[in-house]
Amino acid sequence: MAPQFAKAVALCRTTGATLLIAQLDRLARDVDFLRALQASGAKFVAADLPAGGQLTLETMLVAAEEAALVASARISTAMAAAKARGVKIGGWRGGPDPESTAGNAAKSRKADAFAQKIAPVAAQLRAEGRTLGQVAQILTERGIRTARDGSTWTAMGVLRVLNRRER
Repeated sequence: MAPQFAKAVALCRTTGATLLIAQLDRLARDVDFLRALQASGAKFVAADLPAGGQLTLETMLVAAEEAALVASARISTAMAAAKARGVKIGGWRGGPDPESTAGNAAKSRKADAFAQKIAPVAAQLRAEGRTLGQVAQILTERGIRTARDGSTWTAMGVLRVLNRRER
C-alpha cells in the first residue's frame, strides 16, 4: 500500500470519514491497490463512479486479476516462441564491458584536471581569510561553473576541489 494511501485510509478509519477517489477507473487495473482498498474496509466514493460500492470494487478486482493472468500468459507464450526461434532472453549480450572502473577512472581524471584549474583561485581566496561559503559565492559571481553540472558553487564543492588538489 502506498504511503499516502495508507495515511488517507488510516485517517478515514479514525475519523469515520469517507475516502474520495477521483478516478477509480484509472486504478482499475492495479490489483494491489484494489486489494488494499478492499482490505482496508474504509468507506469510499469514486467521483467517476459515484453509485459504485463494494460490489463494484469486487467486480473490478476480479476483472483486474483476470487481465493480469491473460497478460502473463500472453507474455509467457511470446517468450517461449522467441526462445524456440533462438532468441537469447536476458543476460549480458556482449555489449560494453560492464566493468565500471574504466569509466570511474576517466571521471576521476577529469575531476583532477578541473581541480588543477580552479583550486589556485580557491586557495588564494582562502588565504585571504574567506570562508568556504564566501569562496563559493565569489566563484559563482565570477561565472566559474562547477565541473559536473555547471551549477552554482557550494562550500562543500570548494572543499572537494581544494582536497583533490592536495592528492
